Amino acid sequence: MPANSPFSQENSALTRWAARVHAGPRHLLGGLAAVVLLLAALGAGIGAPFSSDGYDPDGADSVRAEAFLDRHLRAGTPDLVVLARAPGGVDDTSTQQAGTRLTRKAEQLSGVRSARSYWTTGDRSFRSRDGRSGLLVLRLRGDQRAAQTVAEQVVPELRKESGAFRLRVTGPAQVAREAEDITGGDLVRAELIAAPVVVLLLLLVFRSVGAALLPVAVGVTAVTAAMALLRLLALVTPVSVFAQNLTTALGFGLAVDYSLFLLARYREETGQGAGPREALTTTVRTAGRTVLASAATVAVSAAGLLVFPTSFLRSLGYASVGVVGCAAVAALVAVPALLALCGPRLARPGRIERWYAARRRTGPAPRAAHEDRWYRTAMAVMRRPLTVTLLTTTLLVLAALPFTHARFGNFDDRMLPAGTPARQASEEVRRQFGDQAADPVFVALPGLRADAGGTAELDRYARRLSRAEGVARTETATGVYRSGKRAGDAAAAEGYAGSAGAWVRVLGVPGADSEGLVSRLRQVPVERTAWVGGPAALLSDTRSALAERLPWALAVLALGLVALMLPFTRSVLAPLKALALSALSLTASFGALVWIFQEGHLRGLVGDFPVTGFIECSLPALMLCVAFGLATDYELFVFSRIRERYDATGDSTHAIAWGLARSGRLVTASALTIACVFAAMGTSQMSQLKMVGVGTMLAVLVDATVVRVLLLPALMRLAGAANWWWPSRRKPPPGPDGPGPHEEVPAARADEPRMLDASGRAGSGG
Repeated sequence: MPANSPFSQENSALTRWAARVHAGPRHLLGGLAAVVLLLAALGAGIGAPFSSDGYDPDGADSVRAEAFLDRHLRAGTPDLVVLARAPGGVDDTSTQQAGTRLTRKAEQLSGVRSARSYWTTGDRSFRSRDGRSGLLVLRLRGDQRAAQTVAEQVVPELRKESGAFRLRVTGPAQVAREAEDITGGDLVRAELIAAPVVVLLLLLVFRSVGAALLPVAVGVTAVTAAMALLRLLALVTPVSVFAQNLTTALGFGLAVDYSLFLLARYREETGQGAGPREALTTTVRTAGRTVLASAATVAVSAAGLLVFPTSFLRSLGYASVGVVGCAAVAALVAVPALLALCGPRLARPGRIERWYAARRRTGPAPRAAHEDRWYRTAMAVMRRPLTVTLLTTTLLVLAALPFTHARFGNFDDRMLPAGTPARQASEEVRRQFGDQAADPVFVALPGLRADAGGTAELDRYARRLSRAEGVARTETATGVYRSGKRAGDAAAAEGYAGSAGAWVRVLGVPGADSEGLVSRLRQVPVERTAWVGGPAALLSDTRSALAERLPWALAVLALGLVALMLPFTRSVLAPLKALALSALSLTASFGALVWIFQEGHLRGLVGDFPVTGFIECSLPALMLCVAFGLATDYELFVFSRIRERYDATGDSTHAIAWGLARSGRLVTASALTIACVFAAMGTSQMSQLKMVGVGTMLAVLVDATVVRVLLLPALMRLAGAANWWWPSRRKPPPGPDGPGPHEEVPAARADEPRMLDASGRAGSGG
């Protein structure tokens, strides 16, 4: 290997790091503990800094419309929607007086910008179909975080003044409050479920209590540091409240994974007769290098979230990149240091392993590779590679088919559990008032002053809007319009115009497609800037913005992963194959998500959830960038062992089977660990978190079983010598976990036979 090769430099650096660890493990552990405790103390001193919003795309017309109406005209989508049910009907004289008093009281409360109701405006869309309920809608001061705080104070005050009314409260601020409360409880539940299950899995892998607890301790360290960094990050940029759940799941899972591979490699080295120091050096230089490459791969994949135009996805991107770094640092510092201190004890068979060995009447030594079921499985697959490839690919494509009819929606009350007050109130509003009472469609007209010569222009535009297909009527400062004709004065007309501009409220016919209506409104000719707003417009803009940035995210992900994997694998085909296989497993999990959550299957298995008929818009982007990195992570671990054997023997088929035998059990354990952590997230009461948990769990399990066990060896067998092609005339340097520049390359062991070709001669299988 050339002296200036980046990988010779990296191996040299890792070898020096192993020596540094061996020289002072206690100092390193003490330093790591001090840093984590300092971060935890800083994070604990910060209040609740997380945001429940951030789904709106930057610069979208609907976002501009909302901001304009909020800043200049005290209008737009309400923050709180109060459903007031009157025993005697909303038109009863005493009820009208009580409703007016309640509205005036709401206007006077601190933090309330405006309050409108059926009783103060006479707006018939605020009157329920049965005439027993009326709506009171409030706009609150500040951003959504501030609005949540105001809502906590306003709602109890309204209940005190409710009189004969029975009040039920919903709206974005109330939904966000309840979502945040539920998310906090879900986080604790997920941790309580995941930790003991992961310990049990590690006990099955290592059959030693000490060895099983070490990765868990590293996981707790990584999550503690990452959560503290997340709170500090929230001081300078909006961070979603859901970032806590993702940080915990991803950080704990990856830290355990990395520790698992390091500890397993150390035990393998000592089992082959290496001394403690030699085993530690080899572990850090080989498995440590794979951990670094894996962390870089997952981080680059997660960085794809940063190109999307919503602060929700960007904050999850920051959180993911940060927690991956914490997991890698914790594993590469804590595990080698602990191995330097008590490695021989951790490498020795524990009581559980000795008991297990006694039950099987065998020693604790591992079996030869060709006796391993992973080896035999790989060899069986490679005897029929084309058949296996076609069958598994067909299976995965069939699983992905439901994704072709996926429908997407924005986060709203329907993501809450069915029994929450805001969810129940929203459902009642939709039943009794229709979607547009609390979620209006409106058009903002900045700069159009109805009191300064703009009346005629506003009148013409409102008439044109009222003639659009699906419009029942329009309301603005110049009146009410139906089918292009003025039909009367607008209710509360004084709220439709101001010194900064005007706005038009659009009411669709019952049952009209809101998104189609928004599209048609945007095509109506207008003489100046016009921004269509409201929830339907926001959904349309969000989907368009995410779709527009998706190719950029894919480019970041693909180019970044290829750039990282090319020098690591020293194979042109390997990175491309990794991308294709990860994409295949991910799209299969997308299809399963649509089938489960959009169509409402398997509710008894994954836990009850509301069937909304759509998948939240941000979910595919989030899963793409997180699950894709995890899937490629397994490719690195498996390929590193395959490459190691190929460099030692030159036998492609034997190397594939040997690599799977050496990594299959660990990759499966690693996948089960990640799957358990995300399955614990899948117990969330929030549909959005449940989708992320179940979707990532499925992606990881499909990739670690169907793809890595069946499809990977089949494709590598079909590719043959192309697996190892590298544009260099010189013999490539040792593999990722292979011997160093001055180490002797071992020959294939006698108990690990090579594949026989058709003539019965030993061959490479390549």
